[in-house]
Amino acid sequence: MLRVARKKNPRPNVTFRQADGAKLPFDDETFDISRISFALHEMPRSIRLYEHEPYATFVRSDLGALLGEVGFEVCHERPALLGVARMLTARKL
Repeated sequence: MLRVARKKNPRPNVTFRQADGAKLPFDDETFDISRISFALHEMPRSIRLYEHEPYATFVRSDLGALLGEVGFEVCHERPALLGVARMLTARKL
């Protein structure tokens, strides 16, 4: 995926890095913008359609409230993929 992203990237000032999403190698407040898109759709089939209980719990969670707990405010939310996914835009308070 990194190879594809580099090929599609039109901006010379963008750097791509591979890292564990739970342990990113960046200091707090390093970025002005962050984006995640379908992070689990590339998971190996060995985890079935979804991960077990942690993922199922996350899917049922109130993502807006979770973002609020860590200092973000949801500015916009809309359904995507016929309601299977959601797109949220949030800003740091």
